[in-house]
Amino acid sequence: MTWEVALFIALPLGFIIGNIMLVKHTAKMKMPSLQDHQPDKKDKAAHDSANKETDKTD
Repeated sequence: MTWEVALFIALPLGFIIGNIMLVKHTAKMKMPSLQDHQPDKKDKAAHDSANKETDKTD
């Protein structure tokens, strides 16, 4: 019976500690700017024309 109590306490405690560690880890990450990853109009036009060619169904 005591191992059930220990397990009942250890599992939520491990879950909470794991989530805290995950939040700390992700807080150190740098998020890329969305403006840096937006395609130019020229690149978008080339991408759209390539997609139109592959989207054609016979």
